[in-house]
Amino acid sequence: FSNATLSSSSSEAVVIEGGNSVTLTGVDITGNNSKLNSQSHVNTNVLIYQSMSGDASMGSSTFDMTGGTMTSLTGYMFHVTNTTTEISLSGVNFNYASDSNVFLSASEDSWGKSGSNGGNVTLNLVGQSIGGAVTMEGSSSVAVNMDSNSTWTLTGDSYISSINDLSNVNLNGYSLYISGESVAQ
Repeated sequence: FSNATLSSSSSEAVVIEGGNSVTLTGVDITGNNSKLNSQSHVNTNVLIYQSMSGDASMGSSTFDMTGGTMTSLTGYMFHVTNTTTEISLSGVNFNYASDSNVFLSASEDSWGKSGSNGGNVTLNLVGQSIGGAVTMEGSSSVAVNMDSNSTWTLTGDSYISSINDLSNVNLNGYSLYISGESVAQ
């Protein structure tokens, strides 16, 4: 979609299953996932997953958004489970739900085999600021790639395994731990 206004009054704004993709350019999109479906454990604005039901092809998915605004009225901004995805963002404004400060959750949920059904995310940021929490659990992974115009502002103590460049990280009074070691900026 390009140059559109999209909204959902009682579900996720976007759902990607399996090896599918969504590209938004100059779009203002709002979701209100106020009621969980029968399997998801979290309310979210963008759900990226693989249900294993056979109705979507297996494989990696992509979500690309350039410009525009994404608003979540309820729950997390992104939730990734039981799949691998690449999320690319450039110049997007985010409005968080009053009930959550989670930007991205990569976790095990109801779909797939427990212990191997995490969300594996590559997050690409170009000219993009994000806030809120990035969380992962179980068999999940998150890799963040930022260009020199992107920033990461901590909103709590954060734990990561590695980082190439700390120059775009604003500690904001919190601690950043890399492989268990606290770093100073």
